[in-house]
Amino acid sequence: MHGYVEGGVVGLDSTGFGSVGLACAPDSEAACYRGAGRAVLARLKAEVACPVTVLVGGDSSHLDRPGRTTREHFAAVATAFRSGALVEVAGGGHFHPQERPQAVADAVEAAARAALTEAACAAAPARPRLREH
Repeated sequence: MHGYVEGGVVGLDSTGFGSVGLACAPDSEAACYRGAGRAVLARLKAEVACPVTVLVGGDSSHLDRPGRTTREHFAAVATAFRSGALVEVAGGGHFHPQERPQAVADAVEAAARAALTEAACAAAPARPRLREH
């Protein structure tokens, strides 16, 4: 909650009180809760061929529902892509990029390196294998 208040609202005075509003456009915030992301995911999952890495905070519970945890939700998002992977950011919550910035940076770098390696391997011409005699 602290992260949301710090980064998600504007207008707090030095005492933490005052008139506040959302830091982002209210329509953007509302779209998140109306499920706008589902339509984007449905459209993109058929079009995206490159590797997709979804990060989830290991301590995140903001999408927990009966019968499905936040982690399970994001695992389903990752597997919707042909080459999707889920990476859990240990000790991170809903705001894991702000809470664990180095861990997130490391995960992004690792995913990028893996994608580049995979692309390089796919693009490399086939070489004859050496056989031992």
